[in-house]
Amino acid sequence: MNILKLSLIKVALLCLFAYSSNAQSAQAFHGGIAFVAAPTPMPKGKSTTRNTSIYRVAKKLSYIYSGYAIEIASSNLPLDKYHPVFKQFGNVFYHKLKAGGYSYMILAEFSSDESALDFLRNIIQPRVSTAKLYQYKDGNRKLIGQ
Repeated sequence: MNILKLSLIKVALLCLFAYSSNAQSAQAFHGGIAFVAAPTPMPKGKSTTRNTSIYRVAKKLSYIYSGYAIEIASSNLPLDKYHPVFKQFGNVFYHKLKAGGYSYMILAEFSSDESALDFLRNIIQPRVSTAKLYQYKDGNRKLIGQ
């Protein structure tokens, strides 16, 4: 009888050990669906820590947008999500230009062109000297004050 009890204790301990060692890598189940984060490859030469916030990925500008936009970068090809501009600015939008290329912008509301230009000159251009101010109306853009 004592031999049987000893075996059951060993089996219970082995099960407990196996469960605790797999707890870190176990899949999460919710409603019968397994959610497992797929590993993403790290670019060469990048640090092992990265900001994966949704605000660090450029979103497409609405084709009917109306308002002010400050262009903080432009490129012939789409910028990589690790581009330095995404470290400095959050909530960045991109506009694929008709003539080709991409414009990366932050959106803002201003009461006038003068207040928008003041913000551009005093706040944005010290960080990005090539920044430009555009006003959009129903998706069409016009350069302001340059």
